[in-house]
Amino acid sequence: MPHPTDRGAVVGPDRAPRWGVYPRGVRLSHFRELMEGEFGPMRASSLSRDHVFAELDGQTVEEAIESGADLRRIWRAVCEAYEVPPARR
Repeated sequence: MPHPTDRGAVVGPDRAPRWGVYPRGVRLSHFRELMEGEFGPMRASSLSRDHVFAELDGQTVEEAIESGADLRRIWRAVCEAYEVPPARR
């Protein structure tokens, strides 16, 4: 099931949608494409909801996004935890 903030929206610290480009230039839609490209749509969705990352202060990917964490930081945490090769990071 798509996340309600897909289609270019991002979520700010107050959890309100922010449309357009993420402050560091990474769109949420691009982040989701990276996740699905690396893990497949089903696993990416499950991983985003269920895996708690120490590097994200004990949050899941979805919780980190909702709290306004930098998408690059989230992607790096996922890549480290799942040993994504450097060429695909």
